[in-house]
Amino acid sequence: LSEELLTYFVKRERVLNLSDGEHRLSASEDGLFRQARASMVVPLVSNGKIEGLTVLREQIVPQKLIYDDYDLMKVMARQAAQAIVNIRLSEELMEMRAMAAVSRISAFVIHDLKNLTTSLSLVVDNAEEHIGNPDFQQDAIRTIGNTLTKMKNLMQRLKSIPEKIS
Repeated sequence: LSEELLTYFVKRERVLNLSDGEHRLSASEDGLFRQARASMVVPLVSNGKIEGLTVLREQIVPQKLIYDDYDLMKVMARQAAQAIVNIRLSEELMEMRAMAAVSRISAFVIHDLKNLTTSLSLVVDNAEEHIGNPDFQQDAIRTIGNTLTKMKNLMQRLKSIPEKIS
C-alpha cells in the first residue's frame, strides 16, 4: 500500500468506503481491492500504527450504512488491533524470558566449566615437574577422574533441562 493510503488510515482512523470516492487510490491499490472484491477497508490502528486491515466485500443484503455502522466497525477494529498488539507483546515477553533463562543457565555452566578446567590446568602445570612422583601420579589420576565425573554430572543436568521446561 502507498504511504499516502497508510497516512490516510492513521490520521483519519476511519473506514474507507471504496464506492464513495473520498480517497483516491493508486492504480495498484485499486487493482488489489478490485481483485479482493472489496467494498470497504477497515484499518486496524493502535498507537498510531497500522497493525492490519480488514477488507469487507459487498453486503449480502444491501442497505445504506449510517454513522453508527461505521462507528461500530471502528470500535471493533480498535479492539482487534489491540488484540494483535497484545499477542505480539506476549510473544516478545516469552522470548525475553527464554533468553533470560538461557543466560542464567549459561552463567551456571561457565562457572562450573571454569572450576573444572582450573582443576585440570593445575594437574597439567604440576605434571611437568612431578610426573615421575608416584604420589603425584595417583593424585593426578584421582583429580582427572573426579573432574570427569563432575563433567558427566554437569552434562546430565543440562540434558534434563528441556524435560523440566516441558
